Amino acid sequence: MTRSFLLLLSLFCSLILLPVHASASALTEKVAQEFQPVSGVLVMPMGDEFLIDLDAQKGIREGDIFAVIQKGARIIHPETKEVIGTLDEVKGILQISRVKKGYSYARILEGKGALEKGDRIQRFEGIPARFWDYTGRGEGLYAELRGALPGLEWASYATDQSRRPEQLSAPQGQPGMLIFVLKDNGLGVTDGGLNTLRFYADALPAPSVAKTPTPVVSSPSASIVAAPVAATPQPDVQLKPVSPVQSAAPAMDPGTAIIRSGGRQEEGIWYGPEVKGEPAGLAVGDFDGDGQQEIALAFQDRLEISRLKGTEVVALGRVAFKGQIKALGLDTADLNGDGRPELYVTAVDGKTLSSLVVEFQNGQYKQTLSRIPWYFHALTLPGEGTTLIGQVMGRGKEDFSGPVFRIQRLGQDLQKGAELVLPSLVSIYGFLPTAGQNQGEVFVNLSMNDELQVLSRDGQKLWQSEDHFGGREAFIERDDPDVVRDQVTRYVYLKARLRVNPAGELLVPVNEGTRIVTRFREFKNSQLKAMIWDGYSLRETWATRAQNGYLADFLVADVDNDGKSELVMAILFSHGGLMSSPRSALVVYELE
Repeated sequence: MTRSFLLLLSLFCSLILLPVHASASALTEKVAQEFQPVSGVLVMPMGDEFLIDLDAQKGIREGDIFAVIQKGARIIHPETKEVIGTLDEVKGILQISRVKKGYSYARILEGKGALEKGDRIQRFEGIPARFWDYTGRGEGLYAELRGALPGLEWASYATDQSRRPEQLSAPQGQPGMLIFVLKDNGLGVTDGGLNTLRFYADALPAPSVAKTPTPVVSSPSASIVAAPVAATPQPDVQLKPVSPVQSAAPAMDPGTAIIRSGGRQEEGIWYGPEVKGEPAGLAVGDFDGDGQQEIALAFQDRLEISRLKGTEVVALGRVAFKGQIKALGLDTADLNGDGRPELYVTAVDGKTLSSLVVEFQNGQYKQTLSRIPWYFHALTLPGEGTTLIGQVMGRGKEDFSGPVFRIQRLGQDLQKGAELVLPSLVSIYGFLPTAGQNQGEVFVNLSMNDELQVLSRDGQKLWQSEDHFGGREAFIERDDPDVVRDQVTRYVYLKARLRVNPAGELLVPVNEGTRIVTRFREFKNSQLKAMIWDGYSLRETWATRAQNGYLADFLVADVDNDGKSELVMAILFSHGGLMSSPRSALVVYELE
């Protein structure tokens, strides 16, 4: 082998490794900045937690891990007699649970001795660190991180890989540690319970692979849980794509009907007949006990029950709301145990909650309970199944007040049951609890500004979107307590509904339009997105084509009684005007 050939080979290898090194260096600098040590002290015990003298102004975030330092013997240089250090020990490990102005709360993860006020604490110092490489290409990044964060207690790269679990799982009995998890989609940093503290996308360049055909629309059959993302799952559920020549929704033309009488059908999509009014909620169930599924569609002034036979909608019942009652939402649950689910309508009478119940009795649908001062929301709870929960309206700006509670029914009375323990950022609407693999229970939540979040049970924010999701036009009018002299009305908009499909994917509506939270909302375009939680972020797996119209509510159910579930949407295609009424329709997607 000639010398010139060796020089060329060396140059070639350098060029190949250069992008990886450059990327890793930039990432290492960012990680080192966010995990830099910060010193503080324990201020005082507070129940099972401690208050510390650090807050967000010092760069502290929920989930940060601190070592409680016990000062040890001095290390004296034998020649200069200078003190060159101390043999400090870690006598406890804390994790930030809440960040306040001027101080923070920290819970105890591990402790070797009694912790006392005045004890010195150090963020990300003396904490065991593990590096689990699921790419096989991260040894260089490991070396850089270890050099940039010398205060952590690192093991060798080889040792970490020999102890790395094949399937991502939390180590037993070691909550007070940091785990750096490198996958093809990025670098995640978690605590010992695999709760994500930071995530850095594209930590390494993607490996070179042969190109393979990409499916048009896919919906992986996977739970919304943390799981290794080694490859894109193969689709188990697919939305039938609409013909690319045709629009996925009817064009809005104020002068003509949006949908022809009797409905129309495109490939994989069925449009119901036009209905006047603004939909407030949608439910499907065997409400009359005949073994067939019915459709209940709530409008602001009424509830309509029908059945879909083929492409024909057959009206079965109609309940008009009395007085100034305005419906905001619709849920269903069988609380009386007669095998026929009741219809629970969240409604207001002026500025007061005045919800009601509709049931099928003596051959007809009728209102059986009224003036209930609760919000209703039916959702699936892990280990409990479909559960109806409630919350009350408070005074002033307490629009959703007190704990969320399970609702029980005894005869003609609804009663408060056991409280639902939720993170502090969560109220009755716009959230969904789900089991996060190796992370315990996590909560997907829509913030007040319609960002999509993933929260741990204790309220740690594991992830938050940059884009808007959700969006709902249903609102409550309330007096503004900040205006003393004049009575000013403010608008409280409810959060959109989140659901999970049979494949375990999170279904999230996305409405686009005018979004002024405190004054006015009007959405004119919408779509539905399916997402999964991979332990670091919610990522989209499929979506319906964007359509004209506001997506008021949706669900997955066997709406046409063919033994297969469909995706059903209640769409407001036109808001109406001075000379025209709002116009709506049901839209049904076939699922494979």
